[in-house]
Amino acid sequence: MSQEEQQHLEQDEARIVMRRHRTSVGLAVTAAVLLLIGWLVYGREGEKSAIAYVRFANAEGVEPGKTEVRCLGLKVGIVEKADYSADLHSVVLALRIDPLQKKLLRHDSRFWIEPARAPEPDSKDLVQAINGLATLIQGSYIVLKPGAETALADHFEGLEQPPATVTSDTPQPKPE
Repeated sequence: MSQEEQQHLEQDEARIVMRRHRTSVGLAVTAAVLLLIGWLVYGREGEKSAIAYVRFANAEGVEPGKTEVRCLGLKVGIVEKADYSADLHSVVLALRIDPLQKKLLRHDSRFWIEPARAPEPDSKDLVQAINGLATLIQGSYIVLKPGAETALADHFEGLEQPPATVTSDTPQPKPE
């Protein structure tokens, strides 16, 4: 074998090694991308938001995709869907709750719709007057008052009016 043929053979072998190297790198990059996509889509199970289903007599003032769910004045979710109940006598709202707020969905949590309303002109309660103005500007919202139980749930019966004893949205711990 001549030196020229030897050189061509070595060059061919070098090209084959380079192709294999590029193929290996390409496969590694493809595998890494697929793993990342899999993690983003399926692997973040603990970070997915929760859906709470709440039944109300009606959904007046509620707009899916717009109406917020609030706890202690902070947005913790949004109304994702509103639909009729199976018996067609009430509505069921699907509330998408932020992943870090799933803990608020306790078995005895309570929900009600805070309607948009104008403050009463003779109201001496400044907080109620300010809340009334805020709802006029922002619209109705769903109030979530977390319960004291630790068991979580995803189906609730909404209240038609705020509980008469609500003085604070802070859940009261059970005495030990």
